[in-house]
Amino acid sequence: MVASIAATGFGLTALCIGEKRGFVPTAAARERVLTSLRFLWKKLPHHRGSSITGQHQHRGARLDSEVSSVDTAILLCGVLSCRQHFQHSEISQLAYEIFNRVDWTWLSEDTPLLPHG
Repeated sequence: MVASIAATGFGLTALCIGEKRGFVPTAAARERVLTSLRFLWKKLPHHRGSSITGQHQHRGARLDSEVSSVDTAILLCGVLSCRQHFQHSEISQLAYEIFNRVDWTWLSEDTPLLPHG
């Protein structure tokens, strides 16, 4: 089973929206976010902090995929949305760690922009 790292970012943002609109209880949404962020921090393979596009859905093992600056950025949007929305100490700490392990210099090598790919 393949899981998309970009879809994970969208899913994290959806949890914020679902909780705010009352579709997901706060405690359940927060626990889902914590489970996701713990997995991203401790188990998900990465290269210089950048996420691999395709991962095994349950194990997090890298599939035959490449590092993607765009997918990493989408994931980080979800991570940072959760940090802002939930205002929870562990969520904030994990989001900080995940965001700050990205080697932005390596990602953008010779351009001040975030390149695609």
